Amino acid sequence: STSFRFSKELLNQVRDRLLAFQEENMEANEDMKPIIIKENVSREAYIKYLSTERKLPVNIRLINGKIIAYE
Repeated sequence: STSFRFSKELLNQVRDRLLAFQEENMEANEDMKPIIIKENVSREAYIKYLSTERKLPVNIRLINGKIIAYE
């Protein structure tokens, strides 16, 4: 199946990880490695997911078939 879901718990953990990283590296201008939360995702499945999940605790984007969480 091409559909998928993320639990609120997983998304909240990702958000907390992003926040912790930002706090630790506030002064150091290091590039943060992306947090990949799912791989091998089609554009259609990603768009379908976004249309059903409007308010997420983290921002996500699709890059080369990977769903990446950021700020």
